[in-house]
Amino acid sequence: MYTEVIIPAPLPKLYSYSVPEELKNEVAPGKRVIVQFGNKKYYTGLLRKITNIKPEHETKEIFELLDETPIINDIQFKLWDWIASYYMCNLGDVYKAALP
Repeated sequence: MYTEVIIPAPLPKLYSYSVPEELKNEVAPGKRVIVQFGNKKYYTGLLRKITNIKPEHETKEIFELLDETPIINDIQFKLWDWIASYYMCNLGDVYKAALP
């Protein structure tokens, strides 16, 4: 199982991470996770999409799941998509502004 994660930074795309076996029943879009980005940095990312399709590139695992229930719902994600499109920014920028 794989996820697409929004990183709270001005990055042009979502990043794929694999889901560890022990978290497979707990992941859901809208939950926050701790992920490693680069060699040494860790971010609190936001799960956007869950899929069984393996990405073409190598993926890292989600380090930790922070929320028991989603903190963002589908309507809010649609608003975030509109904001990113209208203001020509990235979802990471919207995430940083929406969730302090």
